[in-house]
Amino acid sequence: MEITSVTLTPPKRTPPGFCTPLSSCLPVDSLESIPEDAIASAERISLAKQLLEREKSGRLELLTQHPSGVKDGADPRSNVVDTAAGRPARRSSYGNAPGGSVNLSIDMLRGVNSLTREFSFAITSLAGASHSPNSNHYRGTALDVDTINGQRVSINHPQFRYFMKRAQELGAVEVYGPGDSGHNSHVHLSWSRSKSELLDFDGEELYQRFLDRSIEEGSNADHLAYLDRGIDSSFLKSQIGSYPSRLSTTRPTPLGPALAYPDSGSLPSIEGGLEFLHPEIAEACLCLGSSHEGQLQARWLGRNALTPAQMWSATKTFPMMRAVIKAQQKSPRSNPEHWSIPGAGKLTEVFDAIVSYRQGGSRSNRLARTLKQFDSPVGQENWLKGLTGNQKLQFRGGYGESPSVARPSLVDQSNGSTLLKASGSDHTGSNLVSAYDLCRTLTNLAWHPLMNPQQRLPGLQQAGADTLVRALGTDSARFVDVALEELDLKDRLDHLVVLSKLGFGLSEERKRWESVYSAFVSFRERQTGRSHQLALALRGHHATEGTRPAVELDSRMASQVALILQKVVKGELPVSTSATIPASHEQSVNQSELS
Repeated sequence: MEITSVTLTPPKRTPPGFCTPLSSCLPVDSLESIPEDAIASAERISLAKQLLEREKSGRLELLTQHPSGVKDGADPRSNVVDTAAGRPARRSSYGNAPGGSVNLSIDMLRGVNSLTREFSFAITSLAGASHSPNSNHYRGTALDVDTINGQRVSINHPQFRYFMKRAQELGAVEVYGPGDSGHNSHVHLSWSRSKSELLDFDGEELYQRFLDRSIEEGSNADHLAYLDRGIDSSFLKSQIGSYPSRLSTTRPTPLGPALAYPDSGSLPSIEGGLEFLHPEIAEACLCLGSSHEGQLQARWLGRNALTPAQMWSATKTFPMMRAVIKAQQKSPRSNPEHWSIPGAGKLTEVFDAIVSYRQGGSRSNRLARTLKQFDSPVGQENWLKGLTGNQKLQFRGGYGESPSVARPSLVDQSNGSTLLKASGSDHTGSNLVSAYDLCRTLTNLAWHPLMNPQQRLPGLQQAGADTLVRALGTDSARFVDVALEELDLKDRLDHLVVLSKLGFGLSEERKRWESVYSAFVSFRERQTGRSHQLALALRGHHATEGTRPAVELDSRMASQVALILQKVVKGELPVSTSATIPASHEQSVNQSELS
């Protein structure tokens, strides 16, 4: 590990042949025709190749295994070799390491190249190895150095402080070394990323990263890495209690041309604009929130957005909303936190079991079926049609299991009054709804505080909305969580709200796995202060052939959620399109399976 000590005079300018940044080597007119992402990718490759040249010259040592002795292809040299080849750098998957891969920070690579002109040193860690949870190493922005100018780092090293000072002058935002807790034998340096560098992934790159991470975590059809991740592992779990207040105080930043949010029962105009989604996403709807002079506005984009389809368990939000609304119509001032279903438990606990799957899929299905007992099949379907305006939907089925309580009642435990009784009708029809229906109901719930009475869910009071919001914060599927982590956005956003509901199943009729994800997402960019609010609904499918079709579909869904969020933050979604689906658009229904 020792490197021959050499004393250098800092260079006055960048040596010939080294273009940092890469754009400085290109004529101005050529930059106008090259996408920013392509420039960033090319510069990253160029900088990594320069580091390999520095290694050949003896100015730099890149370890080929971790300090722990583990060899897993995520060591510093492998990270740089992969980057030079245009591939993301692998992360380790032991200890605290999250697995998967990440692009190394361009600013960090620039800094390391500059440091090699003044010092010789050995890098022991880049994106690999196990560090503290949420370490910047996992973001591809940090490195560790244990040898400088041929001498091991210690409190007695004559130049480690100057090395750290120069790193800070070169843009390092984290600089630790001897004298700092846990850093007596090495120097830790970390740089930040530019916004454009953070968000420079294409769909296939994101898919491969999620797939690699999923395989490393050992996921399979019985426990998928992202769909079954669970709320207990989410960084958002502790924030769910704040969701109602965040939604009541946040308005989306104006985003350009948009229309007023439609009144209850009216269909909006739905544009195209989702051509960037993978072909395996058969149906999709995206609602982008905006505001103008205090009024809520929205833009709707879609792919087969009004096509009725089997949306599996994603439709369980409907009987949840319907039960709360019916009870509040009877007793508007009653507190849903005091409601219970004898034989099933408190309503908040029932909602948690339905959404979080803490008690298993069968329990979720049976409880959702129990809630449907409070309304007739025709009543539930007509209520949903009257809300979304989609007269082509069908919603008369169950969830493949008998209800937990055959003839339930909903009781206000604070006074013993009965709010709801079973309708006595059996739900045996089909559940065929659209991606738009999922999007519409989630926006109705999340934007309840911002809507006028004509736009709101009829009969829903704020206390009921708050109960539903907290329940939908506990979804087992954490696609938004992992998307924010993979895009390295998690720590750059605040006021986060994620409401969602998964759906998943194996269709014997269509001979494919199907995955559904509906979500409402709200966040504010810390740097710009811009607030983004959107709802999305995706239905993906993947043929049953192959060794891991369910795992691949799970990774595909995660990549598409990440791609949407990336485009939202970068402002890359189309401003307008000429293709719209008029409210009277007729849709054909060619599916008959029960949801």
